[in-house]
Amino acid sequence: MIIEGRDREYVLTDHLILHFLELPKVEDVEMNSKIARWMLYLKVEGRDSRVLKILLKDDDDLKIAHKKYKTFTSDEKMRSLAMSREKFRRDQLSREGNAREEGLKQGIEKGELEDKRNVLIRLLELKYGLTEDEKKRIRSVSDFKKLDAALDAIVLSDNRQRVLKLLT
Repeated sequence: MIIEGRDREYVLTDHLILHFLELPKVEDVEMNSKIARWMLYLKVEGRDSRVLKILLKDDDDLKIAHKKYKTFTSDEKMRSLAMSREKFRRDQLSREGNAREEGLKQGIEKGELEDKRNVLIRLLELKYGLTEDEKKRIRSVSDFKKLDAALDAIVLSDNRQRVLKLLT
């Protein structure tokens, strides 16, 4: 579900579906669907010309994408810009990660951590009910990733213990 960042109870829309495609699993997919051919194209472009030729043979959209890819990769200036942008993005993520770690050490993000705990407790309580021990256990978690994983799991899980197990 798409929700407001600060107010997790405010649902922005229930008319949007996101699909995540796992490219490493493409080999097990039959190529009779357009999405499967696109996934395989994304996996093999620039890597396997034999498979690429087969894909491009009967699909005009993939031919257009391949042509744009070739144009882009043959342009030294465009490649340099893309590499610079990617380096900037990675550097920025690294700086943000370091800043977050430092912030945790200094207690700056304590309020955000407490908010995540409270939301998790509230959602679990509404969906399953919680014991006081379970609430204490949740309040003791200080790992953002574990809390985020548990919050995400509430939507898909039908079992309180599966969600709580993510916190250990």
